[in-house]
Amino acid sequence: NIFRGELLDVNGIHFLLGQRNIKISKLLKFIVENIKSKQYKVSLNKNYISIEEYLKHKFESRFDSKEILIVKRLLQRDILGLKNRNEIIANAIEFFTNCSSRDIAKKLYITLDEMLDMKNMGMVFGSHGLTHRWFNSLSYDDQYQEIFQSFKTLQDMKLLDNSTPKFLCYPYGAFNRDTLAINKLLKIDFAFTTEVGAAKSTKEETFFKLKR
Repeated sequence: NIFRGELLDVNGIHFLLGQRNIKISKLLKFIVENIKSKQYKVSLNKNYISIEEYLKHKFESRFDSKEILIVKRLLQRDILGLKNRNEIIANAIEFFTNCSSRDIAKKLYITLDEMLDMKNMGMVFGSHGLTHRWFNSLSYDDQYQEIFQSFKTLQDMKLLDNSTPKFLCYPYGAFNRDTLAINKLLKIDFAFTTEVGAAKSTKEETFFKLKR
């Protein structure tokens, strides 16, 4: 995405939540109004529900307030349709900052030349998925493409070669049995969850469930 000048959803969300002049309550109101006006569908635990029901649900997080967690979940996953989520994020950025998401992308991301310099100085690049989507919300085929194409892209850009271990870090820490099977099929060496702790493992089957 970034080499096409596109802002990843996750970074657009971080950007919006990180602006001191944007109140979270106003951002959430903007999102809800967009959902209603465009009649976008919302799901929770793979069940379609109204946005009113969604807002009443009990959300808990180690780090975030309920409002922040709702904003993240809606824009990351629970508004149905990747294009719909992209549109709301882009509209919110423009509404609250008078900047386009492409403007933000130009300022935010490093270049391929900079990445190659980092590799030459010893940095090892791994995968975080091709487009940073919740793996456990995808079909087997979609997961396979997300993971396979991400490593292919790293290889095409000369950031990964056959002598380098293949590392995968699950976006949002989300994975399931399909993910583990795909990791084995694609000969990935290590995969990281979002569980807190040291990345220790004594058995091969736990190499895909490392803490970080």
